[in-house]
Amino acid sequence: MNKKIKELKIKSLLWAVENAPTDQYEDLADEKFAELIIKNCADIADEMEAIRCPYPGDAIVESFGLGEDVGAANWRAKD
Repeated sequence: MNKKIKELKIKSLLWAVENAPTDQYEDLADEKFAELIIKNCADIADEMEAIRCPYPGDAIVESFGLGEDVGAANWRAKD
């Protein structure tokens, strides 16, 4: 798991500890994790739109530290 994903996972777990009933902790932590990933992606897309970036998807991939070895576009093209 890369650094950015670990950071979002920890945030979601801490949120669940503070906000979720014990019997719903795992499900709500997973939901919060997904929400944080989506928010992060949306924020990056907004930033890329503001600077008229032609490849916002690649910027999102790069922000998560993925595709560093093959390039974001190549990483996205693989199965």
